[in-house]
Amino acid sequence: MEIKSNYSIFDYTSLLQGNREQQSKNALGNAIDLYQDGNYKKAIMEFQRSIALSPNNENIVETYNYMANVYLKLDDPKNAEKAYKNALSVDPQREDMHLNLGNLYFSMGKNIQAEQSYRNAVRVYPSSENYYSLAHCCLETGKLDESQQLFEKTIRMEPKSENGYYGLGMTFAKKGDNEAAIKQFEKALERNSGFDDARVELGYMFADLGNIEKANEQYEILKENESNLASLLYLYMHKVEKPKFTAAYKGDFNWNLSMRTPVSYLNSYLRIADEKSYFTVRFSFNKDMDTQSIQNPDHWKLSAAAGYGPKAYNFGLKSTPNEINIPDKPESILYDPESRTAIVKFALQQNENANGIIDPSHVVFSFSGVDRFGNKMDEKYDSFSKFNGFA
Repeated sequence: MEIKSNYSIFDYTSLLQGNREQQSKNALGNAIDLYQDGNYKKAIMEFQRSIALSPNNENIVETYNYMANVYLKLDDPKNAEKAYKNALSVDPQREDMHLNLGNLYFSMGKNIQAEQSYRNAVRVYPSSENYYSLAHCCLETGKLDESQQLFEKTIRMEPKSENGYYGLGMTFAKKGDNEAAIKQFEKALERNSGFDDARVELGYMFADLGNIEKANEQYEILKENESNLASLLYLYMHKVEKPKFTAAYKGDFNWNLSMRTPVSYLNSYLRIADEKSYFTVRFSFNKDMDTQSIQNPDHWKLSAAAGYGPKAYNFGLKSTPNEINIPDKPESILYDPESRTAIVKFALQQNENANGIIDPSHVVFSFSGVDRFGNKMDEKYDSFSKFNGFA
């Protein structure tokens, strides 16, 4: 007797397909569980099985997206790239996949490909986030005018968000307009006072302008916030801060003595005509100095204080014939990096009549060298005389 089935071939095919789709969903669920448990290699196998069972299932784009994330966890950007591309081949209108692919390219240093992916994201969905990503990429590739325009667009779209102002500040900073950059970083911080990235950039700008006091204010706030960026700003401030004298010590050169002091008062050997005697003074610096630069006598200068009145050598009075010559530069310099101190040795010579005079309080010691980062001296603190102090 012939037994007839109640199902057609189409019914069997549909049943089989439904089975495969269910198995695909089960595999996807297993893969996600494995991914969340950190079992990445097995997760990849399950994602692949899910796709193989049902290549056209409704979750296929998300499956590829999950796979890309797992590959990134496995430090495999090439396969992550393939996964994102596969997702876009299924649905090229998924702006989030364009954005993810752009972020991947950007992290790999493939800025040209990243820019194209971001442009695709903007084309599909012109959101402020996508414009921001494109603007940041343009900033990185040196397209500063376009970067500025795009960040300004994100600000118009989301004026209450700090991100656009931060990006615009970064653009102005790269253009070398520190003042404009400062304004934008301050606007970002007005909207989010805890935005440490903007605060550290603000500190950098102040430091570049030589306003170490303002930069230090940002450092103190970052330190209070226990931000890891605080140490970076501190190191940067130290690097760009101009070197300067912080203290001066008379050594065996008595610069407390005033005008028309007999040079023999400084050293009894100078009672003898034409006799030469050596003296040392000591200077401390605010930061580490370049040893070769600081020990080069040509970077130092000794001179009589210029000008008029009390600040000038001999209080501005006319010199007499028995004024001894002040040497142009020292004989030698010994620098101690640990204490950031330089011992400056110079010579004074009695005249032929043994009646030479000098104004020790108005002898100026100047240094024109650099610190270990190559920064030149702060012009307000690159010279010293006892009467006038640092100048």
